[in-house]
Amino acid sequence: MDLIVYGISHQTASIKFLNKVTFLREDYPRIYAELLSLPGIQEVTILSTCNRSEIYAVVLDEQEGIRTLKTFYLDYFDLPGQEASAYFYHHANDKMVRHLFSVIGGLNSLVIGETQISGQVREAYRLAAQFGGTKTILNRLFHKAFEVNKKVRVETEVGSGVVSVGHAAVQLAEKIFYPIQNCRALVIGAGETAALTARHLQQAGVKNIIVANRTLQKAQDLAERVEGKAVPFEQVMEHLIQADIVITATSSPEPLFVKEDIQKILKIRQKRNLFLIDIAVPYDLDPEIREFDGIYLYDIDDLKQIVAQNRASREREAEKAVEIIKIETVDFLNWIKNLQINPTIQKLRRRFEEILEKEFKQYEHKFPEEQWPVAEEMTRRIVNKILHLPTVKLKELYNNPDGIHKISVIKQFFDLE
Repeated sequence: MDLIVYGISHQTASIKFLNKVTFLREDYPRIYAELLSLPGIQEVTILSTCNRSEIYAVVLDEQEGIRTLKTFYLDYFDLPGQEASAYFYHHANDKMVRHLFSVIGGLNSLVIGETQISGQVREAYRLAAQFGGTKTILNRLFHKAFEVNKKVRVETEVGSGVVSVGHAAVQLAEKIFYPIQNCRALVIGAGETAALTARHLQQAGVKNIIVANRTLQKAQDLAERVEGKAVPFEQVMEHLIQADIVITATSSPEPLFVKEDIQKILKIRQKRNLFLIDIAVPYDLDPEIREFDGIYLYDIDDLKQIVAQNRASREREAEKAVEIIKIETVDFLNWIKNLQINPTIQKLRRRFEEILEKEFKQYEHKFPEEQWPVAEEMTRRIVNKILHLPTVKLKELYNNPDGIHKISVIKQFFDLE
C-alpha cells in the first residue's frame, strides 16, 4: 500500500490550461465509480478547484498507481502525453501527506494563507465519502488534515494581514471611518480591480454603494453584484459631494479629478472627511489633492507597499506552519505504519506456518508417531528463527521515513495484501 497524489495546480500551469482539467460536480458519481474500478486503486478523493485539479489515492503500488492516474487524466480529458509530463506532478507517502497539509493550510495557494481552500478540501472529502471513495486511510488522513489546518491557524499568523490591493484599501478606510457600515461609498470604474474592491466594501458591511462607469451597463452589472446602485458617469460630481469613501479604478489616460475639482466640493461638504483611494494606473486623482485638510488620498503605490509588508509577514509565518506540518506528517505516518506493521508480521507468520503445516503433513508418515511432537517442535523453532530478523526489521520501519513504501514492498514480495 502507498499513498499518492497526482495532479496539476496554478504553480505548474496556466489558469487557461487548468480550466481544461476541471472535474464537474455532476459527473462525480461516474468518475468515482470509474476510478475505484481501476486496478490497484483502493481509496480515492478528488480535489478540483479553480486553482488545482488533484487526485489523492491509496494504491497497492506507488509506481503503478502513478501510471494509472496519469492514464486516467490523459484519457478523461483527452490530453496529449507531453502536456501531462510538462504540467502534472505527483507525490507519494510522506510527501503526499505533507502536500495535503500544506494545501489545506493555504501554503500552496496563490495567496499564501488564504482560507477558502480549507472549505474546498472539506467539501472534496465530503463528496469522496458520499461516493464511496474513502475508507480507513483517507478518512483518517483528511480528518488529520482538518486538525492540522486548525493548528496552523491558531498557532501562526499565516492568514493575517491583507494581501490584495482592494482589501488593503478597505482596511485603510475602516481606520478612518468607524463604523464603516454607516459610510457612503462611491466606486468609479467597473473593471476587475474595482469589482474586487467593491466586494470587499460589501463584505465589510457597507450598504450604501454607488457605482459609476462610462458604460452604464457595466456599472449596473457591478452594482447588482454588490447590492448597490448604478449611476451615469455624468453624475459623479454630485455623488462625490455625498460620499465618504471614493474608489477610483478606471483606465482613463487623464486624471478624473484635479485639485480645483476637489476644492469646489469641499466648500459644500462642510469639513466632512473624504477618503480617496486611487487604484488606477495612470492616476485618476491629482496627487496635489493631498494638500487639503480632511482629505485622505492613497494611491496604488501606497497600497502595494502595505500588501508587500503583509505578504512578507505571511511568508515568515509560513515557515512556522511548515514546521507544524512536518511534525504532524510524521505523526500520521507513524499511525499508518503502526496500522500495517503488526498485521504484516502476523500475516507473514501465518504464511510460514501454512507452509510448515503443509510440508509436515506430507512427511509425517515418515516418522514414528511418537517422534511427531519432536519433529513439529523442531520445524517451528526453525520458522521462528527465520522470522526473527524480518520481524525486528519490520518493527524498525516505524521510525523509517520511507517505512510505508517498504512495508508495502514486503507485503507484495510475500503476497500478503
